[in-house]
Amino acid sequence: MIANGEERRKEAQKSALAMRARFSRGDLPPCPVAVTLRVVGNRWRPLILQRLATGACGHAALLAAFRPLLTQKVLTENLRALEGYGLLSRETHPTNPPTVTYALTPLGRTLLPVLETMAEWGERFRGQVES
Repeated sequence: MIANGEERRKEAQKSALAMRARFSRGDLPPCPVAVTLRVVGNRWRPLILQRLATGACGHAALLAAFRPLLTQKVLTENLRALEGYGLLSRETHPTNPPTVTYALTPLGRTLLPVLETMAEWGERFRGQVES
């Protein structure tokens, strides 16, 4: 039984690594800004990362934070992509029904200063436009 559980754990790790490799092996643009935009450059990914900066969060709580603008399908797609890039970790809890928790990985935390700078710039820009 322990061996079977160990095998499942190893398979899950291989699957996560394969997903990460699938996303990272793509033809990345030569420009570093373009690479960053490919990873976090859609409407929802920076907001998801910013929400997870305060700590781990479940799928339902993430969905509630962005409702009604964000659908479950779009949230799931973005969470999978961020997990594939290695920015998020996903932990499944053996409850009934099963629950899932997402958290930033150390690599994901390296984006927080970028998001903070974007927030500061947005505040300055909003101040100039509104005055």
